[in-house]
Amino acid sequence: MPGCPTCGAELTYLEPYARSYCYHCRAYAPEEIVPCAVCARVLVYVPEHGLYYCYGCQEYKQDARRAERPCPRCGGELRFVAEYERLFCTRCNAYAPGDRQTA
Repeated sequence: MPGCPTCGAELTYLEPYARSYCYHCRAYAPEEIVPCAVCARVLVYVPEHGLYYCYGCQEYKQDARRAERPCPRCGGELRFVAEYERLFCTRCNAYAPGDRQTA
């Protein structure tokens, strides 16, 4: 069985809950592995905030699975600004690196 995506410790499968649990982190392992778009570490879902947390970047991230065009810096959604023919990240409040991309 793979280790905890957060700390690397051994996971224990809890039959009654049908989930893997990390006794070191005192948390369930994520059911789905979602990598950080910036550092590629596994994001941990924090239900209290409804967001994912990246221990590599040490910040909360939006759900990377929902971003159709993720920002390479933060994983946020990029939107195309037709007037300037560029991709813009509202989370970073900046144009995407390698701008001048088309829709």
